[in-house]
Amino acid sequence: MCKVFNRKLGSKTDNNQELYAMGIMASLSSFFNTYPISSSLGRSMLNVECGAKTQLSSLFTAALLLIVILFLGPLLSTLPMCILAVIIIYSMKGVFQKMPHELAQLWTVAKIDFMIWIVTFVATVILNVMSGLAVAVVFALLTTIFRIQWPRWRMLSQLTGTEEYRDIGRYGRTTEVEGIKIFRFDAPL
Repeated sequence: MCKVFNRKLGSKTDNNQELYAMGIMASLSSFFNTYPISSSLGRSMLNVECGAKTQLSSLFTAALLLIVILFLGPLLSTLPMCILAVIIIYSMKGVFQKMPHELAQLWTVAKIDFMIWIVTFVATVILNVMSGLAVAVVFALLTTIFRIQWPRWRMLSQLTGTEEYRDIGRYGRTTEVEGIKIFRFDAPL
């Protein structure tokens, strides 16, 4: 998620620092009766869209949420779920605008992962979130099982005049190294 906001804000994040912070917080939360930590793309995107610069905005958000729950909750209980859905979708409009480009890139890189994404999206829209997630997990497991059952493999040899090793059937100008066979397994382990 840091990469998304680094591109959006033009900033730079230390990946090691992020991993240390996540690890320390996950360890500390295990001593208390709390949920494990995670990141929320929707909430973070809303913070960025509102112009928040520090994590102090989360404190103000929590205080405002507490006030709404305690005092305005009964007034908002009749608010239709579609209004809440529109608020969430609007706050994530940047993600939805990038979706066609990222899906096209996913299609060129990994067609099976693209199909998993499409099945997950359609199942979640048609059914509900929990059923869509169950369909997605089952479909992903089935694709993995099929890829394991019928794996693709290649024999590699050295491209003439280079240090690279490529598929023998795909490249004609390859030379095999005496006494060495290189086998590439093109399936999930």
